[in-house]
Amino acid sequence: MQLKSQNVVASFLILAVFLSYFSLNSLQAENASESNELATKQLSNTSDTTSLPAKMLYPDYFRKTDEISWENIKDALNFKLAFLRGRRPVKEYVKCYRFQKRITKFVGKAVINGEVDIKDINNDFLFHEGSGIEVVFSTLPVAPSSSCNFHSFGDLKKNCVFYCDYHGLDIDNDFFKTHQKEIEATKPFISADDIAEFILFSPVLLMPIIIFFLLPKKKQPIPETTN
Repeated sequence: MQLKSQNVVASFLILAVFLSYFSLNSLQAENASESNELATKQLSNTSDTTSLPAKMLYPDYFRKTDEISWENIKDALNFKLAFLRGRRPVKEYVKCYRFQKRITKFVGKAVINGEVDIKDINNDFLFHEGSGIEVVFSTLPVAPSSSCNFHSFGDLKKNCVFYCDYHGLDIDNDFFKTHQKEIEATKPFISADDIAEFILFSPVLLMPIIIFFLLPKKKQPIPETTN
C-alpha cells in the first residue's frame, strides 16, 4: 500500500511539472508576441524623444535568455543550484551594469561641467584614443564583454542616461526606476528562469499534497449489525 502511494505521488509530480511547462510556454509565446509589437512601436517612433529605445526596454541578452528552451532552463537551474551551494556566480550583465555606473558617474559629470562636448556616449567615444575620453580617464576603459554596444539617451547635459544594447539599462539607475513599468511591460509573462525556479521549488509547493498521500489513513470502524 505504501509503495502504491509513493508511485501515485511520483506520477503526480511528473504530471504537474509537464502540465505547468506546456501551459506556461503557451502564455509566454502569447506575451512575447505582444512584447515584440510594443518594442517595435517604440523603436519606430524616433521623432518622439520621450519614447524609449526598443533595446533599452528589452535588450538582446534577455530576449535570448528569457526564451523557453531546455538549454536556457538548464542554465538557469545550474546558476540557482550554484548560488544555493554558496558559489555566488556573477551573471554577465552584472559586469556591464558596474561599467555603466562608472561611465554615468564620471563621463556624465564631465559633460555637465563642460569638460567634454559630446551628444552621444557610444563605443566610438569610449574605446578609441582621441575621442575626448582621455579628458575623463587616463587610460582607455575596457569593455565588459565583446557583446556590449553602448549608447546614451536624451540630453546628456540634463541627465546622463547610459545603456547597453545587449544588456540593457542598469536596474539601479534612477531612470530605470522611473520607467520601470514601461520596461517591465515589454518582457514576457513567463521566462525560462521562471520555469527553472518552478522546477527547483515545486517539491516544496507540493509538500502538503505529498504529506496527504503518505500519511496513514485512519480505518473506519465496521458498523455493528443488529439481528
